[in-house]
Amino acid sequence: MNRRRLLVLDGYDVGALRRATEDGDRWDVLLLRGSEAWFRWQAAAAECEGDTVHFLDPKALAPGAHERVRTFVFDAVEPLDARPVGRRSLAAALEGELKTSWWFTETSELGPYRTPLVFQLYDLAMIDEAMAAQRYETIIVATSASWLAGAVKTAAAGGAVFQVAASGAAAGDGRRPSRAVRYWRSALGAIFSLVTIRAAAAAWRRPGVRPRTPAVFTFYPAWWRDPLGSGADERFFSDPPEDGWFLCWLHDPLWVWRHRRAIGSMVERRRGVVLQRYVRLREALALCSPVRFARTLRLVAELPNGPRLRFGSFDATALVVRDLERSLLGGERFQDELVAAAVARAAARLQPAWIVYRAEFQPSERAVVLGARGRTSTAGFLHYPFGRNYLPGWGRRQPRPDAMLSCGEIGRAHAAEAGWPRERIALCGPQRHAGLVKRLAAPRDRASLRRLCGAEAARPLLVVAPAIVQADTEALFGALYAALDGFGPYRLAVRTHPNRPCGDAALATALGVFELAEVPQHVSLYDLLDAADALVTIGSTLAFEAMALGCMPIVFENPSTYAATSLSDFEDALYVARDAAQLRAALDEIRGNAPGARRRRAGWTDAIRRTLGDTSTPLAGQMTRALAGLPLRAAG
Repeated sequence: MNRRRLLVLDGYDVGALRRATEDGDRWDVLLLRGSEAWFRWQAAAAECEGDTVHFLDPKALAPGAHERVRTFVFDAVEPLDARPVGRRSLAAALEGELKTSWWFTETSELGPYRTPLVFQLYDLAMIDEAMAAQRYETIIVATSASWLAGAVKTAAAGGAVFQVAASGAAAGDGRRPSRAVRYWRSALGAIFSLVTIRAAAAAWRRPGVRPRTPAVFTFYPAWWRDPLGSGADERFFSDPPEDGWFLCWLHDPLWVWRHRRAIGSMVERRRGVVLQRYVRLREALALCSPVRFARTLRLVAELPNGPRLRFGSFDATALVVRDLERSLLGGERFQDELVAAAVARAAARLQPAWIVYRAEFQPSERAVVLGARGRTSTAGFLHYPFGRNYLPGWGRRQPRPDAMLSCGEIGRAHAAEAGWPRERIALCGPQRHAGLVKRLAAPRDRASLRRLCGAEAARPLLVVAPAIVQADTEALFGALYAALDGFGPYRLAVRTHPNRPCGDAALATALGVFELAEVPQHVSLYDLLDAADALVTIGSTLAFEAMALGCMPIVFENPSTYAATSLSDFEDALYVARDAAQLRAALDEIRGNAPGARRRRAGWTDAIRRTLGDTSTPLAGQMTRALAGLPLRAAG
């Protein structure tokens, strides 16, 4: 028989693959978030061979899947505050605590990294795209994830028979604590953090700050390099205006308590105002109100009763409701209510001319905007060049700052397209990349750097920078393993993401088979990029830093996951690879200085100008001029 059937795997399940192919029929295999190259390398070389197994190419499915997710997010997820819960909308149900509480939920962010919803929708969209490309008689989904099993049971597949099979390869959902436990863990955690940090800060000297000067909002220590050292440096605003100061929301209370003396010195030295000092005790205790607790649990229980949310062949209502439940019971909403109250009181007392913050359109930023509203002006700093796939930046209903700042022209164009008036968007240069600006002003000898990095002249030096999503790391190294087969001698140096400095399990598994360069610990990332022939990275502004230092970037996009940080708009200046063949072709062109590589290098100057902006003028001056050129307006 020659029946066409589809096996969907959400993990590298060799057993499910073997059981499905025992009958001799042809099976198409769709790996959700997985990589065929990694599967072949790490798990199932023998089971992947033969005429009965055909892995679907995710590159062919990804464009349609992305479009499905974008459409659903803006049509169905962004307006969720209007969803009926009982006799009221969700937004109205939250007004009893704080009128803006909806905007402090992680669901309202629309992003892929803080909740799993966008990645889950992408998985379902990939199944829909596979069904649109080919009619299947039977579709088996091997999974241990209850959300996917539940979604499959709602499928309306136009004739295909869906079956759910248990999988031992992917991690299950795990048992969740009760709603009451999650609520009180979040509420009491917010109060404990506030009280501990206020106690730690009691002996710290308050810095002298002048009214009508700019303030920078920051999370400490998360957004700081070397947070306890003499060179403590804010990652997004390392060179603020000379008269500027920091509005600091501190987290990790036990760490703060242990290091309270060193932090006190740092706060005084960097003119940091501790926002927790501006929260009133009654505002914190309100989080533990029994009335609020009962109302929240009643609200969560009513969420499933609203209209059904259809997403292609699937009913996505349960996924969205679960995401809302997580947001309403999680710690973000509690924290941001306190942040908004603190910013409101600090802005009224200290009277900054501007509050500038790093803009990624997260709930905490809305807390800053809403807390400052009517008291001072706010400006969000767009530090990235990502386009349509970065969904939070395109939401038009969220609370907005009075102005936007951008490194270069591409950020300004995106902000204008998302609805900001162009006269309220200013260029401020690469504020996040002060180290790059200093490096470009004092270049180092490339030959000596290559010797320092252990790279012989005849061997290409490749720098690999993995991301924070393990599936992307697996796909990158699976493709790299296949691409370097027969490539010839090379040296590989790996630098992990700052949010995951130790890497992940995939990185630990992969590194043993590559020809690694012996790089001394003191060698910086800029030293490596200065010395390297190519950078292989996931979508990141690091690609443009590499260009500025003369290193060709190859951006690897895993088509099996949602590409929020896609850089495909810049293929005139960098390579985008989505599988081993494309990665090998890019490496060959770079090594041979082929026309494709020369054409991309010719586009570097324009790409750097559009993304990073002015890399030669001191950053403090650029920020000062940008703010001075914007009209001051307290939001009303």
